[in-house]
This record gives sequence, structure tokens and C-alpha cells, in this order.
Amino acid sequence: MCESERETIEKNVMSLKSIHTFSLLVFIADRVPSRLLRLVESVHSQIYPHWELVIIAPSAFQKSQILDKCLQKDDRIRVFSPKDLGTVYSLLPLSVEYARGDYLGFLGSEDCLSESALYEMARELERSPSLKLVYSDEDFVDESGNRCCPVFKPDWSPELFLSKNYLGDLTIYQRKRLLDVSGSENWRPSAARFDVNLGFVRGLDPSQIGHIPKILYHSNLSMKPTGRTLAKSHSPGKFQPTVEGLKILQAHLDRNRIPADTEFGAGGSSYRIRYPLPANPKVSIIMPSACKLHLLKPCVDSLLSRTSFPDFEIFLVVNEIRYAVPEQAEYLHGIGADPRVKVLVYGDQPFNYSKLNNWAVNQTDSSFLCLLNDDTEVVSPGWLSEMVSLAGREGFGAVGAKLHYPNGRIQHGGVVLGRKGGFHAFRFFPSDAEGYMGRLYSVCNYSAVTGACLVVRRDLYDRVGGLDEEAFPVAFNDIDFCLKLIDLGYRNVWTPYAELIHKESVTRGLDDTPEKEERFQKEFEIFKGRWEIMMEDDPLYNPNLSVISEDFSLTFPPRKRASCLGTNDFSGESAERIHNNKDSNSGRQE
Repeated sequence: MCESERETIEKNVMSLKSIHTFSLLVFIADRVPSRLLRLVESVHSQIYPHWELVIIAPSAFQKSQILDKCLQKDDRIRVFSPKDLGTVYSLLPLSVEYARGDYLGFLGSEDCLSESALYEMARELERSPSLKLVYSDEDFVDESGNRCCPVFKPDWSPELFLSKNYLGDLTIYQRKRLLDVSGSENWRPSAARFDVNLGFVRGLDPSQIGHIPKILYHSNLSMKPTGRTLAKSHSPGKFQPTVEGLKILQAHLDRNRIPADTEFGAGGSSYRIRYPLPANPKVSIIMPSACKLHLLKPCVDSLLSRTSFPDFEIFLVVNEIRYAVPEQAEYLHGIGADPRVKVLVYGDQPFNYSKLNNWAVNQTDSSFLCLLNDDTEVVSPGWLSEMVSLAGREGFGAVGAKLHYPNGRIQHGGVVLGRKGGFHAFRFFPSDAEGYMGRLYSVCNYSAVTGACLVVRRDLYDRVGGLDEEAFPVAFNDIDFCLKLIDLGYRNVWTPYAELIHKESVTRGLDDTPEKEERFQKEFEIFKGRWEIMMEDDPLYNPNLSVISEDFSLTFPPRKRASCLGTNDFSGESAERIHNNKDSNSGRQE
């Protein structure tokens, strides 16, 4: 950071109306690490002056030369030495009481802060006084002192948090609430930060959880052995699940009387929560079809023969002209004899995907709906059970599936909003890819999911008004539907445990004629007028990640800043170097 930027921040600090004091706690259990001085120096160099650093260590360590040097730095640095130190986090309630600040954070003893970290936190609290918790993005520092492997997180994503405790190391908690929580929780020494976070966020409104999309914390890579592989997966070791973490998650569910079971998720890189199905659920699968039998027959056959869900019906929506084709008519008559299949016939009219779905939904009495393309095939027998178990949860909106191309590569891993409307996350990734931050192995939130396979409660479908058949007869109807659910306070979910093959847009065809291109552009302009703010800043993505690529690659400069100044400088390195580090994806200009 240059001197002029530092001076500007110093002036901004003086103009802050609310002054918060941050208590930063560092736990030392078995040794005083040599890099502790590096951490202390990074705290001492904070431009924001209202802080205290509390080093919690055994009394025997007070004669340590390193600790003595730390104390000589500043009288805001204190050592807390309880008689019985116990394990690192077993003293959490006592340590929180010992702290003096109104907000509190925990630091790793060999990590360090960006010099504007606390200013950014204070500025965020000034903007949103109701915040109880704030977290930031972070990266790693290797043994040579080079920064690498940036972790750019989404805004508050409850399901990703339950899949992996992604909040990270620079998380600032309101001390008053933390005192209340720590007095009632049974803290465990291992994976305790997960326990802290689970207890703290319980009952919070999403507006009380803030995220600063800037790198404000630098972890020591040598202290996170599994972090050495994160350049490929962007799923740092600190976010990896543990046996103790799994027990903590199950205990959290049990305490809150949530009837669910926990297990390690796909690839062992996340936690999975198995929720029970709602009582007596019935699902209507709505499937408009052009009756291309080489696609339709495998789709219907796979639904009927591979789906383990007990109570579903298929509403096959076809144009009456299909009965003029003998082969199609024969198939429709035959499949209609199955009690699980109902053929709905509409008169000849221009194709309107939204209108057909809405019309078909009105013929159903099920409590759950599944919008499904006829160019799909079931891969996992439990796909519908998984999606319904999530769609039935309180607060959940639309649920999307993991879709593959016929060659096995990823076709849909959730929808990210962007300047062209939206794109499918991780498109063309290998079928077993973990994805950025392990998202392809984690139940997580997206702003939207594709209507090629979407499950939602019937009452929510009706409350939104179904798909917008006037504005979006063909394109953008599914994304628009999902964003309306968010507007109503629901969150959309994507799961890797419901897998299907999808040939993509075979039913309606591609927008490859002047007429179709004109129609698409018209729908795009309406969508942009309605959702432009979300298109520019998808809260479940990150402004440091590209919106012109589906692979979560980095972009530089970021599309927006949490403040007017960049804070990604550290030890003379520029943000651009971090974005183009050999251990990271290439930065893109956008």
C-alpha cells in the first residue's frame, strides 16, 4: 500500500462516526512459534488504531524472549495465562470475558493481517450497524513469503457453510452475542471454530452477517499441509471436514431438534446432511416435449425404472400435431397406459415454455413440482428423494441438480448471474471435479438453478405466479423464477447428490435464426431491466471471480470494491501479481 492510500485511510478513520474496539485473540498451547512476531507486527501496523491483542498462553511461556518482544511492542498487547490452560479452545468463554473490545476475532499464531484489515471491518460495521458477524476473503503465504491460492468466498451461504465451515480465519464476532453463545455451548477442543460459528449464526438474520470481498488475512501455508493441493481445488485444508467436525454438526442438529443425519460428503471434502422426506410427499414431474423419441423414450424409461422415489407422476405436455405422426402417436398412446404417466395435449400454437409449464401445473394436485426437460436421463436413483427432502425444508426455494453432458462432463453446477444473464457454473468440468472451494461436492446456495431439472413446493410456485409467460416465453424464465423466490426471502439450493444426464436445449432448439435471436434479445432486455443489479453483483459469487468464464477463474481488477481503495497489497506484492500467481488461475480483464 502506498503512502497516499495509507493517509487517505487514516483520514477516513477519523471520520468514522462509530468507533469499535476489536479484541484479537491468539491461542498458544505447546510452544511459542517464531512467526508470532510476524503476526504481532501485522496487528501493530494496523491503520485502524482501536484494537487489543490478547495472547493466551501458559504462564511458563511468559519468560519467552519472543513473547517478551511482543509485549514491548505496544501496551495494547496483553498476555492472558489461566492457571489451567487446557486445550486451545476449552478456555473460550473465559477468554471472551477477559477481552475488552465490543467485537472479537481469533487469529492463527503464525498468520498475519493486511494492514487495512481492521479499518475495513470498522467501515463495514459503520455501513451496516446491525451486523453481528463479518468475514473476509483470504489467501496463503508460502515458505518463501509469496502470497498464493486466494480464496474468494460468496456472501452468506448457509448451505455451503453447513457443507464446509468456509467463513475462514478473519471472522469478527460481536462480543456480547459471543458471550451469550459461549455460556451455553459445550465447546470441543478439535474443530472448535466450527462449533463457535454454528452456535453464533443460529437465529441470525442474513442481514446480520457481512462479507468483505477482499483479501484481509494471510494464512501460513506450511501450517496447513493439505493446503499445498489447493491451487487446483481452491478448497484449503482449513475448510476440509474432520471426524470431530462431523460430530459437532450432528450435535448442532440434535440440539435444535432438526431430524437429520450427517455423513462425509462426496469425495470426503464436505459434510452432508440427509434430511428426511416431508410427510406423504407427492411430486408432479412437468415435462413439455417435442416428442423426439430418441430423446423422450430414454428419458421416460429412466424415470420409471431408475427413480426410487415412491410417489410421482409424469405430466407429458405435447402439441396435438404429434398425433399426426404415427410413430409418435403410437408411443404416446402406449406410455399413457402407465398410471404414472399423463399425456396433456394442447392445440397448435407458438412454443411458450413458461405457458406450457404453468398450464400443466394447473392440472396437478401434488405438493411438489419438478420441472424437467425431456432430453434428460436419470443417473442416481435417489435424485428425486434428495431434491424433495431439500425443497421441503423451511426457507428453501428452488432446488437444482448436478447435470452432466452425455460424455460425463459437467453441464450444470448451479447458475451464476452475469452480464449476459447467467451462466452454468463449472460447465465442461470433468464429472469428478471438486470445483472451486469444493462446491461441486457440496450442497450450496446459488442465486438460481436451471429449469432443466428444478424441484419446488407447489405453494411457492403459485405464490411467485409460476413462470412469467408474458415476459419470458422461452429464455430466462427459470432464472427470473428463482430470483423472485429470493425476493420473497427464500434461498435456492444446488445439490451434487441428484445427478442426471442433460443433452441441453434439444427440446426447444438453439437460438440460431434471426427470429429466435430477436426474441432472445427482447427477453434479455426485459430480464436486464428487472435484475440488472443482481447481474452486476451476484451475492453468491464474488467480484474477484470472472463473469465471462464458467470456471471460477480470477478477474483483475475486481468488478467492484468493498471500499474505494484496494487492500490486496502485502509485502510489496500487488493484487495483480496475486491474481496472476502461478498457483492461481489467470486473471482476466473484464
